[in-house]
Amino acid sequence: MDSGLALSPRGIGAIMAIFFVGRVIGRLDSRILICCGFITLAAVSYQLSGLDLQMSIANIVVPNIIMGLAMGLIFVPLTTLTMGGLPNEQMGNAAGIFNLMRNLGGSIGISVVTTLLARNAQQHQVFIAAHFNPYNPQFQQYAQKLSSLFALKGPPDYLDHKALLALYYLAVQQASLLAYMDSFRLLAFVCLLCVPAVLMLKGLRGGHSGLSRVH
Repeated sequence: MDSGLALSPRGIGAIMAIFFVGRVIGRLDSRILICCGFITLAAVSYQLSGLDLQMSIANIVVPNIIMGLAMGLIFVPLTTLTMGGLPNEQMGNAAGIFNLMRNLGGSIGISVVTTLLARNAQQHQVFIAAHFNPYNPQFQQYAQKLSSLFALKGPPDYLDHKALLALYYLAVQQASLLAYMDSFRLLAFVCLLCVPAVLMLKGLRGGHSGLSRVH
């Protein structure tokens, strides 16, 4: 429920993009709209890489609206760009191939990011856990503080065990957050790499209202 509420504003941005793109797609080169979408998506992804564990749903509502707007600027003109120069008899086959490739690309991208997220979380967890040792005064001080909070809940051995579990839970949270930050930075970098690729596309000539297609 919380995840759905946090991501639902992205649909608002996508709806806004549809109305906007529908008005300007015949006046502006589709490549310009796609580049603006990728640049905006890169900026929002980089902004999301700066979140912390004290964030709330309100902190990601506006970025998700902008992200939905950016995705609308990318996918709607991209569809027109792909099939704008095709004859009508080829539209059906082209639409099927386009949707197939988009689904394959999305599936591969999700798999890659999920794998990197899991591996980066493990790497960060190993790094953070290295500081959990009796020779680290900050660790000892924080562990004693947690033990004092659990003072009325059991014997001393139980208190130490409870404190270590609480510290490990915090370490897992921090490691997961750092992994998400790495993934958002990676997505921002990939979006910026897509900008010159879009500029390499060739525009159509005559009778296509300024639309473009892949060369």
